[in-house]
Amino acid sequence: MNINMLSTFGLDFTDESLTTEYAKSFNAFTESIIELDLSGCIIDYEAMSAIMDAIIKQLDTRPAPKHLNIVFNIKFQKRLFLKWLFMGSKELHLNIKVATDELIEATVISEFKKRQINLTISIADQEAQTLTPIIAYAY
Repeated sequence: MNINMLSTFGLDFTDESLTTEYAKSFNAFTESIIELDLSGCIIDYEAMSAIMDAIIKQLDTRPAPKHLNIVFNIKFQKRLFLKWLFMGSKELHLNIKVATDELIEATVISEFKKRQINLTISIADQEAQTLTPIIAYAY
């Protein structure tokens, strides 16, 4: 299942009340492979975790192999991607106010491994039409 977040919901994923509403649309998918394209979107932690939680919860119910592929069009440091996507996640037990970058990464790795969900975060080069993985956790 490919989800282009910009064309589906717009560009702003910084408001937790909006992302909580958007997350409801992820409650019915049946695929085990999800590609979430956030190219052109503005994301922020805690708000984005509502969407991530909905996807993780649904993938938990799917048979293996399970994959969550997240695509961006701008490259940031790995720690920023992990924080913006997963800080505040109830599913990953990161719904705390303060967490180090190391704790966030260790928790993401541990929880995805426990759930047997492969995670890839890639940068899209629109001109070359390529994806370059910057984070990949396979289980």
